Amino acid sequence: MIDNKLNPVSTMNSSIEHDEIDYFELIYECIGKRRNMFLNFIDLKAHS
Repeated sequence: MIDNKLNPVSTMNSSIEHDEIDYFELIYECIGKRRNMFLNFIDLKAHS
C-alpha cells in the first residue's frame, strides 16, 4: 500500500532514511482516509 500523497518532509521521516518505509505514517494515512468505514460498524448511540 503506497500513497503518493504522504508528506515526504514530515518530522517522522526526517530521522529515517528515504529508502525505508515509515509504517506509522502509512497506517495513520490509511486510518485517516478510511475512518468512516471503521466507525460504521460501531454504534455509539444508546438504544432504548
